[in-house]
Amino acid sequence: HRRNALGFPTSFLHQMDVDRIRYTLADYHRARLSKIEKFAQFVVSDAEASQALSPKELVLVEKFLKLEEELFRTTLFQHLPEDLQSLQQESLGAVPGHTLSMMQKPDLDVHVFCR
Repeated sequence: HRRNALGFPTSFLHQMDVDRIRYTLADYHRARLSKIEKFAQFVVSDAEASQALSPKELVLVEKFLKLEEELFRTTLFQHLPEDLQSLQQESLGAVPGHTLSMMQKPDLDVHVFCR
């Protein structure tokens, strides 16, 4: 077995690098999927955001929204007045003349940093 200057087998160091890359990619995918789920309604309603997704991610977000809508319909919406039984609805805000959207939108003017 070949060894490096510190005495470790080179195959061990290669495996450590492969594991580090796998972890980084998995962490990236977890963060991406978390953001897709958090802003699902925005993603499907915004053409530019939808184009940034892969075909599999588009399927995921559509299924996610369908399941979320079904969950809210069966647990919450049945107890609300009919005019409030939708996630796509905007309601009047506390300030006259302003509305509040139920859709959570990302702040596109904020810089993104790695954690």
